[in-house]
Amino acid sequence: MPAFANVLKEVTFNGERKIDVIGFMPCVTGMFEVAYEIAPYVSYMVASEEHQLEELDKGPEYTWQYLETTWGLKNNTDMTPKEFAVSLVEQFTPCDFPMWVFYSYMILLKKGEYGRVLEFLSNLLTNILNKLPNPDLHLVSLHTTLSAVNLSSVGEVAAAVDDLASILMLNRHDERLMEAVCYARRNVREYGKFYVKNRATLIYYMNMPIEKLAFDSFVDLYDLVQLINESMENQAVKEACMQVMKRLEKAVVANKAMPADDSHGLSIYFPENKKLYNKYLWSNEIPSPYEDLRFSHDTLWDDFLRMFLNV
Repeated sequence: MPAFANVLKEVTFNGERKIDVIGFMPCVTGMFEVAYEIAPYVSYMVASEEHQLEELDKGPEYTWQYLETTWGLKNNTDMTPKEFAVSLVEQFTPCDFPMWVFYSYMILLKKGEYGRVLEFLSNLLTNILNKLPNPDLHLVSLHTTLSAVNLSSVGEVAAAVDDLASILMLNRHDERLMEAVCYARRNVREYGKFYVKNRATLIYYMNMPIEKLAFDSFVDLYDLVQLINESMENQAVKEACMQVMKRLEKAVVANKAMPADDSHGLSIYFPENKKLYNKYLWSNEIPSPYEDLRFSHDTLWDDFLRMFLNV
């Protein structure tokens, strides 16, 4: 992200000519860290906390509706950047997308051209796994999202997250508080599960995408602090959580998710253990460590993560 932000800095003349709206098609880019990194150079960001589907996955109606939004802009040239960003989200239809055994082979490789025997075997194994008592062995189910963010407001959110991180670090020896954070992390809405957690299990995961093997280091920021808030009586912690939620509600100007989905528009980095901290999915060498992000420079969130995870 720092390299991308440097490009934006150059093309916008250090933010003097901000880009009105930027839309991210890559999966799981609806992160607070991304929003904060590009905020000096862009007015509105449209992105998904979750994975994006392609037409082959479930149909064109569950992808970005470029045609409708572009025609809307053509027919209303007075549309503001905010209105255009919101329209991209309003035209989007979220959906549930449960994965199945042999998903990668059947969709990515065979592209729908597979035999009935394989389909029968896939359905049988998928049903067996999803009925097991251990949820770690259930197949991953994606729930698509899309949100629009007013980037002029993310500074206020960052300040609130910084305050919360500071309070959590100051109270690191409060067992009840740390238990509340652990509870929140276990139960928070997670993203990135289309990817494998450990590259050593990639081939297995491609055909058996179970929860235990899925990447899960991105979590919904609002849901996280709401869970902490609900689990604590410490007034300083509760007030800090409320400030984060209040400012997120202002920053996220549009959000689409399934009715029962605890996705509120922006995720944040929170790996479940220290082995996953600064772990790159695609190679052994990470292009840019978490500490290099503008968000890490300006807040104590990375310090809190290292303290909490004992990195």
